[in-house]
Amino acid sequence: MEWYMIILNVLVVLASIAMVVVVVLQKSDDDGVGALSGAKADGMRVNRGKGLEAKLPRITAILGVTLAVLCLAIVVIQRFVK
Repeated sequence: MEWYMIILNVLVVLASIAMVVVVVLQKSDDDGVGALSGAKADGMRVNRGKGLEAKLPRITAILGVTLAVLCLAIVVIQRFVK
């Protein structure tokens, strides 16, 4: 395994761990199973606060995009670089 693949794999692991931590830190406003059926429509409202809790959804989105890009980079490198 090349050095750049090791670095990409380590970054994927770190981004995954960070994503789990950020998602666990987020406050749940849902009533449980009712959220799956759409019973509570205001579950997607935006938190306008100024604390860390207000920044967690954005951090989650950034980590998700980062994780997707890293995974795609690994696939492309494995596919085209030999």
